[in-house]
Amino acid sequence: LVMPRMLCLCERSESATAILPACVIDGASTPIPHVCPLESVYDVARVERIWKDGYVQLRPWTFLNASIHPPPADKPPVGADTVTVRWLPTSTDAQPERTERELWLPRGLSDVQIVAAVQSAGHSNARVLHLEHASAVFGGFEASGEASAFDRAVYTHLLGGWSATWCCTSWSKEMGTLSFKRPIKLPSGAAARGPRTIVELPEKRKCYWADHSDCNVEPW
Repeated sequence: LVMPRMLCLCERSESATAILPACVIDGASTPIPHVCPLESVYDVARVERIWKDGYVQLRPWTFLNASIHPPPADKPPVGADTVTVRWLPTSTDAQPERTERELWLPRGLSDVQIVAAVQSAGHSNARVLHLEHASAVFGGFEASGEASAFDRAVYTHLLGGWSATWCCTSWSKEMGTLSFKRPIKLPSGAAARGPRTIVELPEKRKCYWADHSDCNVEPW
């Protein structure tokens, strides 16, 4: 899995007492926005376990840049045969024009349906599938074991520790830490099959505030 190039609108400090009213650490000349290092978004020590456990290998966004990661002399760049996966509009009024290196799919398909669609379109040998975006498009895993393995990997390694929060907006760590919304668990079995409309996030997040006030007043 090649991680996307992420832009940060604010620096992240690991110190619970470092308040960043201007979103830049005092004395720093960091431009806003800037390309985020992985540790600004994830708890890297936890994220490393997702590939150490053999679930999926993660690569940086520069991986497909041949000038940074040149291929062997006898092989083309990794991204030379990229197929871009795009999602069909929900409206049937305007159907997009399609090219040979694009695969258009309806939203809400299961893992089995997506694999079948890739094979049917003749793209099984493509070394890179580039997703146009991955928000509210995946229906789930049909096999319950695959669904459970995904939940364990994501909720343990990607949404644990610092990865579940953004700190700090107050001298009090609990009052100043924003807890991210945890995605709704994906269905499995027949319920994973689509096409269908996907709702990924709950309306509200779990509040982290020490005084138990409502933390859902802003649409984070």
